[in-house]
Amino acid sequence: MYNIDEIKVQNQQDCWSMMYMYIARGIMDICGRAGEGVIREAVRRYGMDRGAAMKERLEKAGFKTNLKTLFTIGSDCTVDPRFRENLLREDEQVRLWEVYTCPLADFWKEYGEEDLGHYFCEQCTHACVKAFTDGKAQTNLSKKLTHGNNFCRFSVYYRPANLDPDKRGASFAEFDPGYQEPDPSVLKPVEAKASINLNMLKLYYYLLEVATERFGNEGASAVAQGLQGFAEDCAEMMKVKAEHTLKQPDAEFLGLNFPMALCSDEEPFWKDHDKYNAKKIMDSNFYAIFNQALGL
Repeated sequence: MYNIDEIKVQNQQDCWSMMYMYIARGIMDICGRAGEGVIREAVRRYGMDRGAAMKERLEKAGFKTNLKTLFTIGSDCTVDPRFRENLLREDEQVRLWEVYTCPLADFWKEYGEEDLGHYFCEQCTHACVKAFTDGKAQTNLSKKLTHGNNFCRFSVYYRPANLDPDKRGASFAEFDPGYQEPDPSVLKPVEAKASINLNMLKLYYYLLEVATERFGNEGASAVAQGLQGFAEDCAEMMKVKAEHTLKQPDAEFLGLNFPMALCSDEEPFWKDHDKYNAKKIMDSNFYAIFNQALGL
């Protein structure tokens, strides 16, 4: 059983999973076979963005940038309690783990969209680790829940021998005599809704960016089509989730269970990410439909 706070995180995560699925589906429907390349490139850019941001966050706080700090201190996400995983090894140079249940994979499977999930899973962690380590780490995803396996298996290796001698000290304390690691408490844990919100908007933005770069107005239309489907289905999902907790799908409920602001003008994200008419497309094709469906 999950407590009420865990259910809120799950509801927000399901919105993220649904948004990606609908936009990716829209791209495939309109862009055809080339749509796969659009989705994969967008996910790569999204993963690179996350990896670079996590590296900067750790560096500013005085931490070494290795695999242990990446996954235990610098992570930009709050883990959905429905994840079930087994950590096989974790240190500065190696991280091995298996995921047995994944809410993303389960969501996409429920809609029959495992292939779309497969595109995401094959690119995201690779790109994130690549940006975080300046391309010096090796990442392998040998089994995937979205590809018919019973679990996902991730293997990441980051060896000092692959770095220039003068750069090893930035990642590994053994090459920096006298280094004292800061207290982990100097980095506040990332709040769940803020994390899902930012990652959701970034993923949307990069899907729109790549679709527009490669297909112009047709690509932007594909993303808009996806947002329309997302708006309709997400509104219905919010109604059901509210009913399950004996609530109404009003602004109060959505403020706790929906990851985005109920008005795009309240999203700081758009100040730095409004190329390609990103905010306007979101307003016209998501908010107008979503808010009307919920009577907001």
